[in-house]
Amino acid sequence: MIPATHLDLYQLTSLVPHWDAGRADAPVAMSFFSRRLPRRAHDNAPVRGFLLWVGLRRCLEWLSEARFDDAHVETLCAHPTLGPALRARPALVDALRRWRFTGRITAPPEGTPLWAGPAVSAATGAPVAFDGVRPSAQTPYLVVETDLLSAKLIETPLLSIINHMTMVASKASQVVQAAGGRAVLEFGTRRTHPDAAVDAAYAAWIAGCAGTSNVEAHHRYGVPVLGTMDHFAVQAWERPGVPRSETERAFFRAFYEAFPENALLLVDTYDTFGATTGIRSAVAATEGRLRGIRLDSGVTVENVQKARALLDALGAPQAVVTVSGGMDEHSILALDGAPVDAFGVGERIVTSPDAPVGVGAVGKLCEVGGRATMKLARGSGKATLPGRVQVFRGDDGVDVVGCADEALPGRPLLAEVWQGEAALPQPTPAESRAYAQRMLAALSPEALAPARPPSPSAPGWRPWSATSSTGAEPMTTSLEALLPVQRAAVPWGPVGLVVVDAGVGFTRTGNLADPTHMVPMVHRIGAHWRALHAALGPRLHTLCFLDTHEADIPEPPYPPHGIKGTGEEEMDPELAWLLDEPRVTVIRKDCINGFVGAIDRETGANAFCAWVVAHGIRTLLVTGDCTDICVSDFVVATLSARNHGLLTAADPEDDRAAYVDAITGLRVVVLADACETFHAPGFHERPAAHHVGLWLMASRGALIADTLEG
Repeated sequence: MIPATHLDLYQLTSLVPHWDAGRADAPVAMSFFSRRLPRRAHDNAPVRGFLLWVGLRRCLEWLSEARFDDAHVETLCAHPTLGPALRARPALVDALRRWRFTGRITAPPEGTPLWAGPAVSAATGAPVAFDGVRPSAQTPYLVVETDLLSAKLIETPLLSIINHMTMVASKASQVVQAAGGRAVLEFGTRRTHPDAAVDAAYAAWIAGCAGTSNVEAHHRYGVPVLGTMDHFAVQAWERPGVPRSETERAFFRAFYEAFPENALLLVDTYDTFGATTGIRSAVAATEGRLRGIRLDSGVTVENVQKARALLDALGAPQAVVTVSGGMDEHSILALDGAPVDAFGVGERIVTSPDAPVGVGAVGKLCEVGGRATMKLARGSGKATLPGRVQVFRGDDGVDVVGCADEALPGRPLLAEVWQGEAALPQPTPAESRAYAQRMLAALSPEALAPARPPSPSAPGWRPWSATSSTGAEPMTTSLEALLPVQRAAVPWGPVGLVVVDAGVGFTRTGNLADPTHMVPMVHRIGAHWRALHAALGPRLHTLCFLDTHEADIPEPPYPPHGIKGTGEEEMDPELAWLLDEPRVTVIRKDCINGFVGAIDRETGANAFCAWVVAHGIRTLLVTGDCTDICVSDFVVATLSARNHGLLTAADPEDDRAAYVDAITGLRVVVLADACETFHAPGFHERPAAHHVGLWLMASRGALIADTLEG
């Protein structure tokens, strides 16, 4: 349990003057809320479409039990700064010893999705301003009415609970959404503090995870506790002189005999697909009756498909496939098409690495002595709305924020949860989870995805309209009308296939990665290469650009990416096979434009130009990412190089006809469905950016192809 001294020192030092002025029992009201949704540091783009409010139960538990015992009071009195002030005020020390929270608290039900952002008028859409200052709209987690002394003592611990548990729940809800109805198991206990792990397990379960590995969360809150086995247990069965294949199988057998109905076996300790280890060992040890397997390494679409096929072939079609190991919503989406039955997700839920500093929750005074007050903080963007509020949610999902004493259409979200000295009865954890799932099911796909959130306003909140910058169809449709791109089928011929930046740092992990959109692109590139190879054979030549950087040399304006030795500079694992195929060339580049990156700094020779000339390329087929950045820059530079005669060995003075034919006969084709760009809501809207990239290339003379004709 969090002690009452879990608070910032300034809460106590700033309390002393109020105590001296006789204001410690002055009635006040505080609102606990977030000013905005979590954003990425490098581009300020939102990483959450909503916040899932979880932590109410823990807040009420803490308020019920918070005390200053003698030992903690003695610690405060011994402090070099605070201590002398307390010792000079024995009545204040006595007040701390006797303190118990009393007051009134209203809050939305635990499991309610909330939004946050700048306040705008529902009537006009214009920003709301008070004395020239624009506040944030408040959808509170809690509104607390109490005395000034209590308000000072509760702010820090309540914010700790709100920020952590709502952070975890908001992340977990995105992971669960990505799983598409398949079970997500929370495995993050060992990646955080023991107390935080229990709270995280509870928050993740409310958000939709099927269960947790944390036994204490099961004991305390009834969260289903689930588990398989660890590599330690498999290795600990080893015996001198006994092959590991035999000890692995023996442990699998012992585990199965202990848990015949729930034998989910970890098969990658030695060799998942070995002749006598891994999956084959698991099936043999259980005579095909195992509950399932878990893969904790080498989790790719191909390996999962291979595992499923092997289980079926060995007579274990009932065995489920669970995967784990650094999973999150993006890696889950990257396994699209893989026969996965459940996902174990640990550190990426409990630490929320894309938004690791909580949800920006703050506690601000909104009333003093019954009068509304607000924080102005001119020029900081931290102004707040004055007074206590109530939020009314309509059947259409629109929230209206009004004053606490208003009666507006819709269902009031904030209900009384504490009166006087005690919490009011609350739903059970299971009931809170069911409520959260109903609320999440009612959200739009745009809110559930890591995209721009609904736009808050005061007194009403309105979602973004279809014409706003959300990546919605109307924007793209308008661009297509204004900037039409003519598409055509392109006949096959002697082809040079160029793959731009299909590296791990863009497709899987890193500051610039967007697995949701890039991994499907990787699959399409692979499919097109196979079709071309089948049709053209030795007439197909392939060139792959891989973004590769030194750790100490930046590439402004982008954050570090593709750094040597990190793995980000390598080809995506589901396209790595391409590098072993014949007639495949790799050029590593350290800048946006692959054409420029192919230039040797010492000699000035261009490796890309030499490749085109050496193989007599007549059709240059371009794929990869990003459509509007690296792909577009490369294509435009290539078209200029073609027209400048850099892509032919013909000399205009010796054979003018051959030179002209080389310029007019070399087609640069962009295969639209094998190009992709990233999505950063409010900063780089994917559908619009992709279309603009295609239009720019087409306007310079590139052909935009949807299909290839044999």
